[in-house]
Amino acid sequence: MGYTLLVTLAVSVTLGSAYLLTESLITDEVDLIIDTELKSLEEKFARSGVPGVTDEINLRIESWGRIGAVYMIADANFERIAGNVTHWPFDGMPAGRWPEFEIATVEPGRRAVHPVRAAVRTLPGGDLLLVGTDISQGRRFADKFRFRRACGASACRRWRRRWPVSGSATSWRGGWAR
Repeated sequence: MGYTLLVTLAVSVTLGSAYLLTESLITDEVDLIIDTELKSLEEKFARSGVPGVTDEINLRIESWGRIGAVYMIADANFERIAGNVTHWPFDGMPAGRWPEFEIATVEPGRRAVHPVRAAVRTLPGGDLLLVGTDISQGRRFADKFRFRRACGASACRRWRRRWPVSGSATSWRGGWAR
């Protein structure tokens, strides 16, 4: 019984650590992509102003450059200037560095809601630049991992009930040695 509990605990800790590390890695990768795109658009603003950023956003939206990308440039009153978001998704300026919000979309045959992780920068002159990405896929992965980990723990409990271990392989009920 003690050995089974120890192995179950070790497997649970290993899987839990793998889940947390994987989730952190995915989040860091998303943040890097968003930050890189923001810097690119800020550089475009420095060279060409709002018209240049608007053209670049429209080009990125039309070229399918990055699936799930969310772009918006808004004025200081949070009114949309350009982008693939119809209205400012927050009540005012978001407090955190990486705010999240949801976007409702119409997909073939159904309506869907997608979670988005984003970052917002205030440009010189007061306009706001929002860049984000759909994080549905990362959330689905995390949910599957959590579900499979729970199923694995459940399987361990069923296994222990069916074949309780009390010290040696010869004591397994229905096991190796009868």
